[in-house]
Amino acid sequence: MTFRPLALKSAKLSILSFLNSEFLSTSLFTGGDAEFFIFAHLMRNFEDSYRHKGLRKHLIDILRSKGITDERILEAMNTIPRHYFLDSAFENVAYEDKAFPIAESQTISQPYTVAYQTQLLDVKPFDKVLEIGTGSGYQAIVLAALGAQVYTIERQKALFEQHKKFFLRSKYPSIKYFFGDG
Repeated sequence: MTFRPLALKSAKLSILSFLNSEFLSTSLFTGGDAEFFIFAHLMRNFEDSYRHKGLRKHLIDILRSKGITDERILEAMNTIPRHYFLDSAFENVAYEDKAFPIAESQTISQPYTVAYQTQLLDVKPFDKVLEIGTGSGYQAIVLAALGAQVYTIERQKALFEQHKKFFLRSKYPSIKYFFGDG
């Protein structure tokens, strides 16, 4: 595919218009970094390929071998693309059983931790769960995939604003997001 200079100029104008919008006031970056972040976000491909699904299945096998026995939790985690919750730089390692950094000096929890906590909760459909510290939102979505009504509160404004724009959020209307100090 060949890009014409006019198309690139038009795309850059669109990005600059976006930069001048309300998003910039809640951005994690300023100046040139903000332009790069927004361009990278707009260009990011949220693809859930066969490779990702295979890596997820391998992760589920690891969680099972570590003692996670609730098949509902394993199935929920097997359907949720964890790499969507991480910076694209972590895409190749997103399905390792490790915690990774996200914005605001926070981390996305290790998958075993998410599965173990969820198994201890013994969540049933329509149970109400209060989560203090939304973080990446991964734990909340795992709980919602099990049918829980999740109330999650985040004190980091940048993370809260990021969730407002996260496309996967609309798939789980049973999650209610709040900004504040829980």
